[in-house]
Amino acid sequence: MITIRKICWVLLIFLLQACQTEESYYYPEKKDIVNAVYTSVTINPADEYRVYSPVNGIINQLNIEEGDQIKKGALIAVIKDENSRYSIQNAAIQKEQAVANLKGQYDQLNEIEAEIIITQNKLSNDSSLYHRQLRLWEQGVGSRNEMEQRKLAFDNSRLSLKALNNRYNRTKELLQYQLEQSEVNLSAARSVNSDYRILCQMSGTVYTLNKEVGESVTIQEPIAIIGSTDSYLIDMVVDEEDIVKLSINQHVVVSLDAFAERSFEAQITKINPQMDSRTQSFSVEATFLDPPAPLYPGLTGEASIILSTERDVLVIPHDYINEQQQVLTDTGYVKVETGTTTIEYVEILSGITSSTPLKAIVE
Repeated sequence: MITIRKICWVLLIFLLQACQTEESYYYPEKKDIVNAVYTSVTINPADEYRVYSPVNGIINQLNIEEGDQIKKGALIAVIKDENSRYSIQNAAIQKEQAVANLKGQYDQLNEIEAEIIITQNKLSNDSSLYHRQLRLWEQGVGSRNEMEQRKLAFDNSRLSLKALNNRYNRTKELLQYQLEQSEVNLSAARSVNSDYRILCQMSGTVYTLNKEVGESVTIQEPIAIIGSTDSYLIDMVVDEEDIVKLSINQHVVVSLDAFAERSFEAQITKINPQMDSRTQSFSVEATFLDPPAPLYPGLTGEASIILSTERDVLVIPHDYINEQQQVLTDTGYVKVETGTTTIEYVEILSGITSSTPLKAIVE
């Protein structure tokens, strides 16, 4: 015999099955959806520059720390140029050599002077021999050949003395010039050796400091990065397939990880036309309409670049449509026509209605 208790259990099981069957279906909804390009964002100062040393050297003085606010024209660092120190040493050696050549104990002029004294003595001797032979010749003593040989020796000694005097004067002028030039070079090297003072090119904040006092620097590596204090940019990376959809002043909704459950309005201010060949993407900049505070360089998040907004359209979640644009109803798969697609929903233009029950598609 069927008891009331058994009847209640049967009804309860039927109701549960009915509820489970009902809950297994999803019905398309009317919603407002936004067609947008989605991208990651990074917050950076609106203006920034990298501080480089004009020379390779050592940091003798460093007047900044990370987080400091600095004014344009303020002293950042003092660099001791190592190359200039070597230049001074070389210039000093060259001057010492020039002084030795001109005034030293074994200078070149002394050597020429010694040759001049020898040549003068020879000239005096050759002159005496020549004139004595000439007098003998006039008295009819001796041969013409002897007299001509004495005259030739006298003339050669006279010419040699003249050449040595000219050589002495030229050498003295050259050595004097070399000494003066070495003094100029030494003075120039010393003036260049004055410590290099690096001054700030813009007012802002020191965001990165890469060096400390006593460390070496080169002209290729930045000492620090200085950027705007109160003005920030939103840097976005956009795929090449989406870049053609964007334009200046386009509306952007930004969500930052540091500001949970909040979003901020912004607009595009710059689209860099050069594609990064490594990532096949473009750099796009935007500015906040009402920026959050405080902001820090390096904050990250996501952005939706708004392309259009569709009002009160029929949509379904992505789980309820396959790649063949089909949905699964209680009677089987049905082909539908789709419109705008967002991260959450797909717009349905035709094929089903808001009363069509759908099942999730598991692939």
